[in-house]
Amino acid sequence: MDSAVYNASRAGNIIADAAECQMSHIYDLARCLLIDPETGREKPALSENPLQIESFLREYRQACDSLVYGSKDSLPENRTVFSIFSAVSKLKICDFVCRIRREKSKPLSLTDFFGEEAEMPSPRIAYVKNSYSDIAYRVFSHHIEGAGVVYPGGFTAVCEEVYYNRAGYCILPYETSDEGVLSGFRMLIEKHGLVPTLTCPVVTDSDQSGSSVTHFVLLSKSFVRIKPAEKFSRGSREYLKITIDNPGGGVMADILSAAMCGGLEHVKTESTPVSWENSRYSCSVTFSVDGADPAPFLLYLALEAPESTADGIYYSVLPYPGM
Repeated sequence: MDSAVYNASRAGNIIADAAECQMSHIYDLARCLLIDPETGREKPALSENPLQIESFLREYRQACDSLVYGSKDSLPENRTVFSIFSAVSKLKICDFVCRIRREKSKPLSLTDFFGEEAEMPSPRIAYVKNSYSDIAYRVFSHHIEGAGVVYPGGFTAVCEEVYYNRAGYCILPYETSDEGVLSGFRMLIEKHGLVPTLTCPVVTDSDQSGSSVTHFVLLSKSFVRIKPAEKFSRGSREYLKITIDNPGGGVMADILSAAMCGGLEHVKTESTPVSWENSRYSCSVTFSVDGADPAPFLLYLALEAPESTADGIYYSVLPYPGM
């Protein structure tokens, strides 16, 4: 036993030393993607969206060829571990790319991943009126200047108000503490291509056994980032939501490992059956962003996970005291 413990400890130290050395090499790879190592000249990927530059994509693939661990002779049970090592290494390339750009005062922006942020939509908010959605509206309206309201006849009509540009936002219930995600409302959101911008919890029932909570979501037609109004931002948290169309084959393990390495915290995963193939599911995965820069992970997704889509970044806000 003593010799086995010694050997494992010694191997662990060797691996740690090698990992430190590899991080240095990965930084060099990232720098070469942005700055010509021979001339010192800045490459287009240092100031433009790298995802739109063919030379960056080509050189990134070349760099990743050096980050494949193990071999065809590796034991099958070890290949998943090596795949995760590779995913984390590629995330670190993305991290260093983002870090170098920040140091050069040319940081990547969210619009590089979500497309140009739409002009602020009409402050008109559509929802089905009831006492709970009224609370959600009062919460959301404090974060949208000039907010107004319209009451369509049903939930589909609520979504159509935004889809046909008759309102800038709509409010739907999304999940409850008793039932979890409400699949019918999720399907409505997906059908109309709506994007979350804010969420808030509303207590819908309270008794001696505790409180039931419904989470309402404020949705828009395209990516709009709404930061909570400062005086009502107590307890707000920021989230990133992605969808993975084909989560099998180790894809999910790689993505979760890369997210953790990028400083994101996994919050929940939802499975959704796809309409074009029986017994196949896509996954929506939500991460807490609080305090982390989501750009390295978003860059990793764009480069390494074509089966994934970044749905949006949004804040969860709380009802203010007395509501």
